Amino acid sequence: MRKMITKLNKPRVAIFSDLHLGVHSNSTDWHNYAIEWANWFKDDCKRKNIKDLIFCGDWHHNRSEISVNTLQVSADILDILSNFNIIAITGNHDMYYKHRTDVNSLSIFKKRKNVTILNDPETIEAFDRTITFCPWNTNIKDIPKSDILFGHFEIETFKMNSYKVCEEGLKVKSLLNKSSLVISGHFHTRHLKKFGKGTILYVGNPFQMDFGDVGNTKGYYVLNLDDLEYEFIPNNISPNYIKISLSQLVREGNITPRVIHLVTNNIVKLKVDMNISQDDMDILLKKLSLLKPESLTVDYDINFNRLIDNTDDKEDLSGIDIPQAIEEFVNLLEIKNKKEIINYTLGLYEKSKL
Repeated sequence: MRKMITKLNKPRVAIFSDLHLGVHSNSTDWHNYAIEWANWFKDDCKRKNIKDLIFCGDWHHNRSEISVNTLQVSADILDILSNFNIIAITGNHDMYYKHRTDVNSLSIFKKRKNVTILNDPETIEAFDRTITFCPWNTNIKDIPKSDILFGHFEIETFKMNSYKVCEEGLKVKSLLNKSSLVISGHFHTRHLKKFGKGTILYVGNPFQMDFGDVGNTKGYYVLNLDDLEYEFIPNNISPNYIKISLSQLVREGNITPRVIHLVTNNIVKLKVDMNISQDDMDILLKKLSLLKPESLTVDYDINFNRLIDNTDDKEDLSGIDIPQAIEEFVNLLEIKNKKEIINYTLGLYEKSKL
């Protein structure tokens, strides 16, 4: 039987969401990023004298199976946060069944004395505030009016990521009829909207997880229950996803201090959007690699044959096996999806002969 929430210890609480442990096929790198973040989060909350953490869903990424490595990281993070009172609601990624919360991956934490898992909506009174917690699939019609709603909601008109807005979901009006302050997990883009009746805030994930997060600063929120004021605390320790173009580097004069800041310790994608010789490309990639990015991939935004520097020298190519040369050249590059690029380029070459 689930233990009931009795109280929050202090009026200032920390709010985070969408850890998605096990993301990127249980990547060890991402496990390490999560552990690093948890240690930073613990220390920062301790400095702020925060005792209570509210988690808004999606602790794990894979809803059907979780690797042993990911389970170990989950346990390690909870050990790191063991001195905090944690209230966690189930998100859609935590649930095995799409429309049921009774089988979920958070249930493995229910024996931990400092952790309360909420599979069903629950309302509490704390510091003269009525607070309702709403796991995934909560029927909004069934919950009472409250000062604050914490949930894992899919709300229309909010950003799902940097390029897509939710077109179908819960109506803003239906939520603000229940509370003037709604704080949610689910969408990873940190997004705040103020309406005449109140405020809806998407917390976002604690660190960037893919190129859809480019430009969206991650972190956590501190909410003061006394006055309902909230503060965003940025995460300055985890790698960010960075997109940078060759033309941008040329405009900036190649490796400027700003470029160094963008590339170092981050996950970088270089978009080749202008002519460059193979030799110059090799030199540039070596320079960028010396800045020690977490990873560096190349995205070719122009036709392959435009990468070859145009010179006045007319070289006789009649004795060269062009398809073989294309394949050998692409295989030399430090990029992903080499097979797809080779096939695409060979297709362009065949079309050029028509």
